[in-house]
Amino acid sequence: MKVETLMENQREEFSRIVNILLAENCVYQYNKIKNFEKKERNEDYTFISDHWEYFDEYLRYAGWILQKDRSSYMGMIYITNEREDCACKYQLNMLETMFLLILRNYYEEKMLELDASLTIRITTNELLRLLVDVFALVSSKPSSTMISSAIMTLQRLNVVQRYHVEEEEYLWVLPYITCVLTPEHIDHILKNIHNEEEGDEDETEENAVD
Repeated sequence: MKVETLMENQREEFSRIVNILLAENCVYQYNKIKNFEKKERNEDYTFISDHWEYFDEYLRYAGWILQKDRSSYMGMIYITNEREDCACKYQLNMLETMFLLILRNYYEEKMLELDASLTIRITTNELLRLLVDVFALVSSKPSSTMISSAIMTLQRLNVVQRYHVEEEEYLWVLPYITCVLTPEHIDHILKNIHNEEEGDEDETEENAVD
């Protein structure tokens, strides 16, 4: 394999970055830092770009496809695995799925409005307003524990970064959300939610008849 031709220090760097890709699914062109307007180059992104063939060959042996996207305000390199039996696929609960849908829609809207160099952020309170009042996906606000757990899951998936400005909690919506949730995925999820709602209505009607 090509990786065997790298110098020892390069192999160590290669191994470290491969593990980051497998754990976080993507590497961004710029570091995620608190000063979001300052674009600090991510050396891991540069290393992958400079050794693309090495990473591509190595990951393909494990069934992963290495891809690069520059269409967003921050370029990214990410991996996908199309095997149905892939053990790395993550199952989201209902609240996590709803948050993901709302954030994906929000991201798309803001990308059309904003300059591509700007970051896309939303407060947690606004996210909850969209969940309960605007889209009415739930009838009442979830508990603080459920909300915090769902946001932490999305942060682990590399689609948001949570931070605070004084007392207000914000979510930085990251470009990888477009890879996690494609238009095809959205249609499939909405159909499942619709089917579950119909099932609940049928159950309610049956109970009323009884």
